[in-house]
Amino acid sequence: RHSAVTAGSTAAANTSTASMSLLPVSGKETSPMTAGAAWDVNDLDAATVRSYVNRFERVAKGEEVKFNVPAPANMALAILFSNAGQANAAKRDNNHFGTFTDNGYYDNAWMNWRAHSERLNKRFPELSNNSVNYQQWIAALAKTNYSSDGKLVDKVMDIVERFNLDRL
Repeated sequence: RHSAVTAGSTAAANTSTASMSLLPVSGKETSPMTAGAAWDVNDLDAATVRSYVNRFERVAKGEEVKFNVPAPANMALAILFSNAGQANAAKRDNNHFGTFTDNGYYDNAWMNWRAHSERLNKRFPELSNNSVNYQQWIAALAKTNYSSDGKLVDKVMDIVERFNLDRL
């Protein structure tokens, strides 16, 4: 169904999980969107997602310009990892992507978005090619050790498609 990116999904599933994942970590808590249970894009509340997109659209576009992380992909990752800002880590610690600080807390959500973009560019410089579209970028992400979730590509693409994030 996502033929442009599904091939990368297999590579991601076969990648060693010994290296650090960028999946959200805040204590022992995980987002319901990334937990081991079955995931369905329709479990996301549409009004909550729309509000989240409205709140962070400018941030996602700014990160795309500065770090070449396509706004649709970055927004979908944030929605997935933070449950559209509803996960406790997002509410309590401004942590929408994962913990990149010693204390796991950010003064504001923008700081976590920036830390995520910086971390992506540092750990996966091959992703910062500005000639790619969001589908190509997501397929390239799947070929890295960004996540041990073999379904991450499909989840991200489902979010982009369901909420028309390609318009970002």
